[in-house]
Amino acid sequence: MDFRNWRLIAVSITGAAGMVWFVAASQSGAHDDKPHAIKHEGEHIHAPVPPDYANVKAPSHIWSDPAVLAKGEVIYTAKCAVCHGKEGAGDGPDATWLGLKAGSFRDRAMVAEMSDAYWFWRVSEGSLAEPYKSKGSVMPAYKDALSVEDRWAVIAYQHAQSGHAGPHIATEHPEMEAGPRPHPEPRGIGFSSQWATRDHRWQPRGPWKWAVMHELPQLYREFNGIDFGHAHLAETLLRTQNRQEVEQARLEVLAFIFSSPSVPPDEEQVAPTFNRMAWEVAKTFDWTHLSHRSPYDLFASSKVTDNAAVYRKLLADYLEKPEAITPHRLDHHGALWSFPESKSFRDRFRTFNTQIWAYHWLQAAVYDVQLISDVKKQQDLMPKAIAFIIATYDARRRNGSTCP
Repeated sequence: MDFRNWRLIAVSITGAAGMVWFVAASQSGAHDDKPHAIKHEGEHIHAPVPPDYANVKAPSHIWSDPAVLAKGEVIYTAKCAVCHGKEGAGDGPDATWLGLKAGSFRDRAMVAEMSDAYWFWRVSEGSLAEPYKSKGSVMPAYKDALSVEDRWAVIAYQHAQSGHAGPHIATEHPEMEAGPRPHPEPRGIGFSSQWATRDHRWQPRGPWKWAVMHELPQLYREFNGIDFGHAHLAETLLRTQNRQEVEQARLEVLAFIFSSPSVPPDEEQVAPTFNRMAWEVAKTFDWTHLSHRSPYDLFASSKVTDNAAVYRKLLADYLEKPEAITPHRLDHHGALWSFPESKSFRDRFRTFNTQIWAYHWLQAAVYDVQLISDVKKQQDLMPKAIAFIIATYDARRRNGSTCP
């Protein structure tokens, strides 16, 4: 199994749907004789610019000068379009065999992050530069093939392909100020926030803690069952992709949810292989679950007068974590569909995939109920939302329906 892309996937996925795509992809092709395209790695890697290029600045006029853009188009068509595509979408005729995926200049967020120096460095050095060389880049180095003026012209034209007509400066693109955002190394248990205690999964302290368990016990038990489902699915897919065995795992998840478990499962015990082999992804899910559980407790508690202020603290604490998903781009679904393994789980195990989306329907519905009502009203409304989702589970358990 190839787990080289754990970090890339960990910061790109959202919820259990992303997890199952990741795990299904780890064995994709094991039971499929159809040829697959080469797996692209390292999309949107914006590595630090080396000292030789760090202070390079683009001539200010190039971004909107018609003559410069016309020259850039000619050069781009001759030298770049074969990989990056005629319209800059990364879909040129040679793009399918590249070891490192050609960037899409239609991706406004990616373009906004690239400084002048970074862009000029990449065009100049191409695949000679690390880490791109080690990741299989075949991009030519144009430092000897194109003059400085021509390199800036093609860069200006690539910038225009993103749809941005103004200058490529930090005041136009705040993302440039942040610089490259590689995923930081995990920091173990040493956190700077006073809200984080004990181990990496410990919930922040406050009078709201465990409010769901006490005030909304039926919801608490439902969440415990759902947490088992994430882990059991991951462990099953790492072991097998036999349809009957995966279907049996789905039914086991439903049976566990219907047992109304009174305590959260220890996911490391439920899924030891997943936690051992993909531990960074597992930690990401630990924090994601807590980022749900803590606000649920907060909004189920009558002991807090300023929910908004506490919520901001909870969010800030979550964003501090190196495994947090939300500090990164929020176009998760768009990113997911770009991977070779995209839709693999959905297409192969449609019933289970829909069941997982049903979990997430409940999570969103809970927030809606909580934000429009006080605790007493929640106790009246929440069972109705849970009853709806249970009816969905039950129908699927009885007839195998793929519709939520």
